[in-house]
Amino acid sequence: MKRKEIKLYQLPAKVLQTPDRYLSPGDEIYVQCKTLSVTFFHSGIYAGNSRAYHFTTDLLDSATASLSDAIAGPGTINLDPWIEYVYSNLSYEPSDNIIPVIYKVHYPYQMRSGGEILRKAEKLRHSSIKFMYDIRRNNCQHFTSFCSIGKPFSYDMANNFKNFVCAILEYSLSSRKYRDSDATRYFGYTQI
Repeated sequence: MKRKEIKLYQLPAKVLQTPDRYLSPGDEIYVQCKTLSVTFFHSGIYAGNSRAYHFTTDLLDSATASLSDAIAGPGTINLDPWIEYVYSNLSYEPSDNIIPVIYKVHYPYQMRSGGEILRKAEKLRHSSIKFMYDIRRNNCQHFTSFCSIGKPFSYDMANNFKNFVCAILEYSLSSRKYRDSDATRYFGYTQI
């Protein structure tokens, strides 16, 4: 799949308060965020009833989290309230009165229905496999595209500049503790 084949449709700001009005269960969504002055998208699967599935590194919530922890480490598939998902990777809070930019993702072909997408997300969330988060090879977009179309794909990492920046960060932090060569802990390499 190529980045140019994927369409992003910006949703109105009101989606923040009334997501069920603009989204259907199983829709893939991106929230625009910035890291080191580079725009990235945190992706999720809308579950309905103001909830969303998303994949994050476990270590970002810890008091000792570092940049290397944001690049690779143990990951968790979460099912969180909508507002918690939207603000999970943003540098501001709802009380800051900054409206996040949210997009609905559209692929050139639909492999699964909304219900099938939700079943896949839930099955992965309850899997006994401990998935690894890797910014270049197994991030939130790999999770959502795997649920949506059956293929792990990262819209951000298909951008050569972003992939290059992440490769440099990864190399500069090459002593990180969570290097994992076990591909079965990556989406698309497991039989779930």
